Amino acid sequence: KIVVSNSGSRRFISRFFPFKKKIVLIGNYIDTDLFSRKKPKNKIKENSVLFIGRLNRIKNLRNLIKSLAGTGLALDIIGKGEEREKLVKIAKKLNVNVNFRGVIKNNLLGEEINRYQVVVLPSIFENNPKVLLEAMSCERIVIGSDVDGINEIITPETNGMLCRLDAHSIQKAIEHTFALPLKEKNIIGKNARGYIVKNHSFDTIFKREMRIYCQLLCDR
Repeated sequence: KIVVSNSGSRRFISRFFPFKKKIVLIGNYIDTDLFSRKKPKNKIKENSVLFIGRLNRIKNLRNLIKSLAGTGLALDIIGKGEEREKLVKIAKKLNVNVNFRGVIKNNLLGEEINRYQVVVLPSIFENNPKVLLEAMSCERIVIGSDVDGINEIITPETNGMLCRLDAHSIQKAIEHTFALPLKEKNIIGKNARGYIVKNHSFDTIFKREMRIYCQLLCDR
């Protein structure tokens, strides 16, 4: 069997190699107890959006910063990477309040995610991003780019939001999300959590992997 984490990889392999029947799609699993909706100990960041991930060009952070120019919203970034200094310059030039928070241990990440209404992942490409899944498991509203690895997770206006890669589209999605009534935000958050529990909990992923081993052993 060939195990892949997203539909784009499955399509690629199917296109170039005669392995279609051997390909199995299994995403990442999430600790749904650790990543759940909880009242945070620290102050809630009502006027900030959160990004978590490596600071490189694939993550499209330049356009994310540009999207916040003139909105009055701040951007908190958890992670590190080679783009940091360039991003600092862009933020200063556009007068966008960007807080580079460095790396936070995974077991503390759920607490931090719960401090934000909105988590944004505007990447140019992803596989099966755990950050997105973890935020959804915490019932946060996620905004992701309409690319492979993200658009198969998010159903727009149901369990999250999609945007294009350009700054204008990202800005529209962020402003639209913040403007939603609280009741609608809560519904989207609960739908996001429901999707993760159904498709990415440890039990779900474990059963899918065990099914593969059982099939292979029976075939032998």
